[in-house]
Amino acid sequence: MARLPRLDLPNVPQHIVQRGNDRQSCFAGLADYENYRQELYEAARKHGCALHAYVLMTNHVHLLVTPAAAGGASRMMQAIGRRYVGAFNARYGRTGTLWEGRFKSALVDSGYVHREPDPVDRRAWLVALTPEGKRLLSEVRATRVQELSARIERLSPEHRKALAACVPALEALLGEDERSRD
Repeated sequence: MARLPRLDLPNVPQHIVQRGNDRQSCFAGLADYENYRQELYEAARKHGCALHAYVLMTNHVHLLVTPAAAGGASRMMQAIGRRYVGAFNARYGRTGTLWEGRFKSALVDSGYVHREPDPVDRRAWLVALTPEGKRLLSEVRATRVQELSARIERLSPEHRKALAACVPALEALLGEDERSRD
């Protein structure tokens, strides 16, 4: 299933969480925490993100940032990932990913989402889109569809034909995904 577009809006605070792969440690020593902080400060400055708060746990990080431009938080996280993971891997003679998939983010008190306590786990919060958030997400999706359509139009006839031949297989995969949710 295609990834949902990330809501990375200008001047809207975001709570970002990034976890270590398989819940493994992302920081092996004090030097790693300091290196991450330095990369965080530099990437936030470079990509126009106001850094309000952060918590560096042994196997994950929490950040509270407000990007000045759309996509700023994503570019900041990508820059941190490139530099910090490379240094971490070099320091400890390892290869591969340090993080578990994409970072998670949620808009904070923006009118686009609302939070309510999880009735099962009182320590957690459930987040859902408000009607305004749903409208905004719909606009983002429509823009992505338009961008994809324009890219398909630029393909050569041979490539378009090859892409069309893949559609039944993609529909079957999506159908399986939908059935697995039921």
